[in-house]
Amino acid sequence: MQGALIGLVGLLVGALLSEYFRRKNRIESYAQKVFERRLGIYEKLHEMLNTAYRIATEVMENDKLSGEERKELISSAILKLAEFTDEHALFIDEYISVHVVATFMGAEDVLDIDNGLERAAAKSGVLERFKEAKSLIYEDSGLREIDKHYKSISRSAPDSAIIRYLKELKKNVT
Repeated sequence: MQGALIGLVGLLVGALLSEYFRRKNRIESYAQKVFERRLGIYEKLHEMLNTAYRIATEVMENDKLSGEERKELISSAILKLAEFTDEHALFIDEYISVHVVATFMGAEDVLDIDNGLERAAAKSGVLERFKEAKSLIYEDSGLREIDKHYKSISRSAPDSAIIRYLKELKKNVT
């Protein structure tokens, strides 16, 4: 009787473990597909963000553009970002979507600011939001974690005078 009971318990434990590992494998398989899809979407979003930044820079620096031309250019860039984030809302974090869309708002008004310090501050604000958006994309896409993992495996430590200078600048900023 005791042997049958042990056999029954063993059978139940085996079935539960089998089901657990089956589900875990299914989740991992699904997660891989989702990760690849998200990565592609974030890659495109990053590309679009860089294009919008080039437009924003033109809008903030080219005083030959009229106010209406500046507004039209930046609105077009922002609209493309908004449409893309809406289309891919299933894969892009909603807070990142909002940040990305708002990144360049106000860039069209920078040249209208008479005070040089205020103009520089407004331009700097757009640049700062742009950097934050890129960092958010890098983080949410999973690339930051992958880079950490890759560097721990490869033990990569690139070094040059420029890299040391950049590290020193970053240390002084933070």
